[in-house]
Amino acid sequence: MTNSLPILSLNNVSKSFVDGSGTRTDVLDNINLDVAEGEFIAILVFPVPAKPH
Repeated sequence: MTNSLPILSLNNVSKSFVDGSGTRTDVLDNINLDVAEGEFIAILVFPVPAKPH
């Protein structure tokens, strides 16, 4: 592969969720990702069962 510019670039991406009780869950913490032409990526997310009330 050549050293060309990525077709997709993510820089310092963060994501968190706050549940009904106010508990914060960080799911991404300042990630960086470059995707070059012809590359294949997959982002897997595993479900978390709901807590009983």
